[in-house]
Amino acid sequence: MIKDLNALLVFAKVVEAHSFSEAARRLKMPISTVSRRIVELEDQLGVRLLDRSTRNLRLTELGAEVLEQARQINELSEAVNGIISNKMSVVSGTLRLCAPPSISDSLIVPVVTAFQASYPNVNVQVYITERIIDQIADDVDVAFKVGTFTIPSLVASRGNC
Repeated sequence: MIKDLNALLVFAKVVEAHSFSEAARRLKMPISTVSRRIVELEDQLGVRLLDRSTRNLRLTELGAEVLEQARQINELSEAVNGIISNKMSVVSGTLRLCAPPSISDSLIVPVVTAFQASYPNVNVQVYITERIIDQIADDVDVAFKVGTFTIPSLVASRGNC
């Protein structure tokens, strides 16, 4: 039983590179780690996957069969990484803002308009109110307030508007 599927990815990279040292360079790993991973994989499987000398690598018959599965795992890994990368590169979701009427037209509208131009996949909801809201209970991400704060639990920062 294979304990570490990453060892199969290392194995596929060694075969693809035709060399432990080139695979190590591509994987950005020490050669000793690449070599150890292959030895551990062979030990776990109880078979030799590669015949190796100081100058050559050759797949064994079983190594060729294992390589096909390792390549499929590699393709699956790359596909999953691509999905995550694409999702992380696109900013999306809902941003909830709260602001008093006194700054809604002069500050909030231009800021939200510019933000939505940069992040069209974000749904911005703006609540205009004078009351002090509980951001957690009211599910508000950012609250703008103007004036003196009398509630000690609020955290304020001075804006440069």
